[in-house]
Amino acid sequence: MLRTLSLLITEDTVGAEKLFENALALTEDTAAVVAEENDGVLKVAAASTNTAVPFGGVTTARVLLIAFDQDISLKLNGGSQSIQLKKGTASRGVFYLEGTVTGVMIDNAGATEARVLYAVAGV
Repeated sequence: MLRTLSLLITEDTVGAEKLFENALALTEDTAAVVAEENDGVLKVAAASTNTAVPFGGVTTARVLLIAFDQDISLKLNGGSQSIQLKKGTASRGVFYLEGTVTGVMIDNAGATEARVLYAVAGV
């Protein structure tokens, strides 16, 4: 059986400017453990390292969704290995992970502030 998790991340409280919307089919195992959710927008300063993604009430995320408007890199679960995220020619890039995540740090090596829209869901 598949369940659907739909997320809408927006800075605009009236929804006039929709920044990201996606519906993803999750396995039953993942859907069964999604009890908490946190989302928001981070402004990651240019040439900065180790900006933490707030998990709110989520201790262990099973779903991680990141949308970004500048090239950034992520470090997961306190690790030192970076995952390089490139937006390419699009206005924003998207990163989705279904797994076990206990922390996310963002590095922005660029000369421009990055707007990062995030959502975490888990327990």
